[in-house]
Amino acid sequence: MNKPSAESQQSGDVSLTDFVRSTLTGMKATLHEAMNAEVTENYPEQQPQLPWGTKAQLYVDILECISCFKCANICPTDCIRIDAVRAPAATLADSSDGHKRMFEVVRFDIDMAQCCYCGLCTGRSSYVPADRKDDPAALAFADKTAVCPTDCINFYPRFENGTEAAGNMLYHFSNYSFEEAVQRWNAVPVNMRRTTHAGAPERDYVCADIPAVDAPKRADGDIPAEDAKT
Repeated sequence: MNKPSAESQQSGDVSLTDFVRSTLTGMKATLHEAMNAEVTENYPEQQPQLPWGTKAQLYVDILECISCFKCANICPTDCIRIDAVRAPAATLADSSDGHKRMFEVVRFDIDMAQCCYCGLCTGRSSYVPADRKDDPAALAFADKTAVCPTDCINFYPRFENGTEAAGNMLYHFSNYSFEEAVQRWNAVPVNMRRTTHAGAPERDYVCADIPAVDAPKRADGDIPAEDAKT
């Protein structure tokens, strides 16, 4: 920034030279910024590109879940509930990495209002950036650290969880509706059921409009904003 001349400082007046110099300096900065690319994002019409590793909305690829309950067991806030029933032999396809799916998930709920975003429940995609998914060291670290063996639960870049009711943050990822899940659960013997909350009373939930099948893994890139429906 140009300083006023000594004469101007003594008199308290701004000379024409100082005025022109200051004006030109400001115009130079304005023209410099005008020539650069725009950085303003027209939110919410234009969704921000969140960096890799952002801990936002949890997402579950239900067709990859093997009902191991590791995510629910490690959760410090008890925000995950899973109900599963044993399926007849050879009726469920294996997970994409070859794990056997012997139980059908009839209910997989995550209460994001209760979630503390610690990431302990997630799979390897939450630990390996897309540009390092072929790095043996990064994959070895992810396999050692990640809890989910099939990489079916991870964060995806949806951060807008503002709502007027906490119940609207309880997300349902099963392919069954609440009524269908209850019917399926009651249709099998007790010894063929598995649940993370044995004896807990049933509670209704809001089925959020979130794509629950064939969503890209976190390491394969961000889910497009138009697919992250609320």
